[in-house]
Amino acid sequence: EVVVPKRNWKSILRSGISQAPNKKKDSRARFNRRQAYRLDLPGEISRYDTEIAVFIDNSASISNSQASEFLANAMQITKQLDINVHFFSFDTKVHQIKNIKTWQRHAGGGTTFQSIFDALPALKFFPLQTLVVIFTDGDGEKELIQTKFKHVYWLLPEGQTLSIPSPFGKVITL
Repeated sequence: EVVVPKRNWKSILRSGISQAPNKKKDSRARFNRRQAYRLDLPGEISRYDTEIAVFIDNSASISNSQASEFLANAMQITKQLDINVHFFSFDTKVHQIKNIKTWQRHAGGGTTFQSIFDALPALKFFPLQTLVVIFTDGDGEKELIQTKFKHVYWLLPEGQTLSIPSPFGKVITL
């Protein structure tokens, strides 16, 4: 069962995407800022080639209705944004989801948020170019998480709080 999400994802994720420039691209349509009188030098335009890594909590504390709500919100991201979106499920380990439409939930285990941030560099995601979206109920470890990823969105159901004492990124309730 797929539930229609309650949150407008365009405004939230577009603001995060527009804050992370990836590369500079040469352009003849723009003057060089340092030497504007030299027309033979190209100017630069920032490119925003951000990737989104979506993590869906698959632990035993997540009910089937919460999992279907998380899945509906994750599918809305792919429909509304024209950007590379990669899907993963996690509990104490991170598992890649090949096809989000045919994903079957196998619940079990606890929740470890550190496993996400340990897996991201191993999966070749870079801190400045990756927007991390985590669907969770907030129940996880209570220690501080060590990471270089700062563009993080924690998405929690209503009435839930994040177990991390000082969370980084934005905490959003669905």
